[in-house]
Amino acid sequence: MIPILVLTLAFAVGDTLKLDIKGAVDLALQGNLDYRVQALSNTSSKLDFAGRVTSYLPEPTLRATYSEYETQYGGLIPWKGYLVDLSVTQTIFSFQKLASLWGGKMDLDRGHALLQEAKNYLSYEVENLYLNVLKESNTLEMQMSALKRAEENFRLIGVKGRLGQASKLDVLNAQVTLNQSKLALANAKKNARITERLFLNVLGIHSYPELVLEPPVEQATLSDLPPLQTLLSEAFEQRPSLMALQKRVASAGSDFLGQLFAFVPTVSYEWSWEYTGEEFPSPDKFGDKALKGSGVSAGISFNPISYPLSVQKTKTALDMARAEHEKEKLIVAKQVEEVYLTHTTARDNLELARLTLDAAKEGGELARAQYRLGLLKPLELFDAETRLLNAEADYLSAVYDVYLSRSALRFAVGGGF
Repeated sequence: MIPILVLTLAFAVGDTLKLDIKGAVDLALQGNLDYRVQALSNTSSKLDFAGRVTSYLPEPTLRATYSEYETQYGGLIPWKGYLVDLSVTQTIFSFQKLASLWGGKMDLDRGHALLQEAKNYLSYEVENLYLNVLKESNTLEMQMSALKRAEENFRLIGVKGRLGQASKLDVLNAQVTLNQSKLALANAKKNARITERLFLNVLGIHSYPELVLEPPVEQATLSDLPPLQTLLSEAFEQRPSLMALQKRVASAGSDFLGQLFAFVPTVSYEWSWEYTGEEFPSPDKFGDKALKGSGVSAGISFNPISYPLSVQKTKTALDMARAEHEKEKLIVAKQVEEVYLTHTTARDNLELARLTLDAAKEGGELARAQYRLGLLKPLELFDAETRLLNAEADYLSAVYDVYLSRSALRFAVGGGF
């Protein structure tokens, strides 16, 4: 079990922030600006769809005016008074409105899919950086241990060199190893700092709190994974980016049909009421001088000159949407295959790292026993212990590589987090 890691680097200041992966994802969803922009865009799609829905509801219009000037009605007639006009129009059938309504629904679904893709990507990014912070922190601890061991070895070789029990070459080799350990530690600190800063940025945190990160939970082994072809089928069905483009194709199709059948008449029912008079009547006299009317009408708005161009334009947009959907399918397939191979390779590397660690542990025990018997030089013992430290670091790195590749595979398939 990987222990809980506490990042107490020299550059970290501020309060303590304790997180697990789920808590980190939730925090990022609250503070990440890119995700917030996508959420607002989705809200805009909802409002647009609501506007298209209301276009099919009765449309009341009320107009009231008061005049004190001469108005011409077949001649100059001095007139002043009130004009109140109320009309209600109800669309009975409009192919264009139906196409627009369906297109709005597809745009709404597309917005939902894009928001889910943004959520999945942000979750993947957070999990990836979370695991990399733990990985770099482990590497940093290993390098600290390696430097401590190199310093002890250099002191021991130096003493033996002064006593004539170690050659000058042994002393120089110990000095080189010490300097290399210092350089490796400096690089580990730099990498840990950069990774932590990237992690805090994606969480929306600009300070440097002390991070206490829970270890990742145990994940399923490779044998639990479906075959590659099954994963590809799942990705084609549930990857939000593909679903969004499918909805875009449907929306473009509705626009094309709306233009193709632009010559279809729009049928509507209208009721109107109009009052004119010098005095604004009381409610019980509203009908005395009012004109009323109602009826069904059918109208066509068709331009034979622009019609072919409009149809061709929407058809081109539909073809572009279809092409982008096919292009995205190829991209998703490539992503799934790459991360699947990366994951299987990571599992193989983990098994190899485990075998290497077991051999290094056995070799370290044997080296210490031979050193106590005087059969090994200090430098040879140091080499064996260094190999053990490297094997431990490689094993932990392999463990996190499995976690990271599994996270990437979940995102590529679109399984969510």
